[in-house]
Amino acid sequence: LITLSSLRALELYGNNMNMNFSHAITEKDNWQRLSLGGELFDGTIPSEIGNLYLLNELTLQLSQISGTIPTELGLCGSLKIMRLGLNSLMGTIPTELGNLKELRLLTMDSNFLTGSIPIELGGLTHLTKLLLEQRSTGDTVSGLSGPLPTSLCEIESLEQLTINCGSDVYLSCPDGCCSCQL
Repeated sequence: LITLSSLRALELYGNNMNMNFSHAITEKDNWQRLSLGGELFDGTIPSEIGNLYLLNELTLQLSQISGTIPTELGLCGSLKIMRLGLNSLMGTIPTELGNLKELRLLTMDSNFLTGSIPIELGGLTHLTKLLLEQRSTGDTVSGLSGPLPTSLCEIESLEQLTINCGSDVYLSCPDGCCSCQL
């Protein structure tokens, strides 16, 4: 199926087939849309995903994806929609995501991401929705920290920005800029 040369979109969302995120998917460089969420895939996002220059939608949410977000995702300059929420991603948000100038929707919520929100995300001037609230369970410490880049609050197209706030989270949000998930 993946070897069909004219195939540009692959949607396997919610099929309850548990398989590892295959490098075979990233070997085909003319994908425009990959929707592979819904507890379908596990493993890590391969760095070869950066070779998918034509990709405009990547949905991997509600899977069992773990590891870090590869910096190579910043090479997918055609991306308009990226959904990575509801996984087990760890580490920091790559600054290279600031290279995705066409991005309109970015969800990385309900993962275990840590560190600060890169100031480079403030350059995503077409962004309408940004979900960054994180989760923690048991001994896994997660949560973003530091000041929210004011450049995010200045994106005119941004309609929804959601982050964690509260006494156990060290992220400050300027008044009226975002909605807090306690």
